[in-house]
Amino acid sequence: MFKKLNTNRMRKLMSGAAPCALLFLSGQTNPAQAQTFCNPMYMPPGACVPYDHMLERQKQAEQLSYEQRTRIWSPAQWDDFVQAGKESARQRVAELQRQQLQDPNYKRLKTGGWEFHQSSPAAPLKWCQAVFMNLNGGALLMKFGRGPQGTYIGYFGPGIDKPIAPTKLSVSLTQSNETQTVQAMHVFLPWDGRYGLILLAVPSPQALVESIEEEQDFSLAAHQQPLISGKWHEGNKAREWLGECIKQLEK
Repeated sequence: MFKKLNTNRMRKLMSGAAPCALLFLSGQTNPAQAQTFCNPMYMPPGACVPYDHMLERQKQAEQLSYEQRTRIWSPAQWDDFVQAGKESARQRVAELQRQQLQDPNYKRLKTGGWEFHQSSPAAPLKWCQAVFMNLNGGALLMKFGRGPQGTYIGYFGPGIDKPIAPTKLSVSLTQSNETQTVQAMHVFLPWDGRYGLILLAVPSPQALVESIEEEQDFSLAAHQQPLISGKWHEGNKAREWLGECIKQLEK
């Protein structure tokens, strides 16, 4: 007959054996095994290869897979794709140009034309303004209030940048082949502060109106650099309207 084992002694033996068994099963009893990788897909059962070697194989496989994915088309096919994209872009530009040519505002700016504006009857300061505009810019003729003061002609266009602050400027103005050097103000364009306006004072409203010709070329330069050049037409219409508007200011 076997002797009955002491229960307390059995518990002590088991408590010491459990950690040893876990260490054995986990493979950490041999430090060298912690640096190896065993995979039955690559190696026969029970064989191990270095872990770093397996990572390199995986990296090479991923790189090959990426190269295969990116080689969808041949060079000739890629060239066809690029050419098709360029043709599509050309077609979009052509369509936008066609739509632009049909735009009445664009048509008016392309040929150039006059716009006339005046203050409302209730405004404390009365004014008149005639503006000729085309795609290159334009000219602005205006009169503020009564009397000879407040009479100006201005020029604006892509070559006239907005100033940091209103400044005085010496400019050369050519009209109908006659050039004169005058003092002007470089200010913001009234209806769009992103652009500049070269403003010249005119001695009187009468002088302003009488200077308007049916067709008149003009050019403006500063520091020997051209700022704007152009030519207005239908000046007689502007002369008539501005003359009548100025008469209303004097009443």
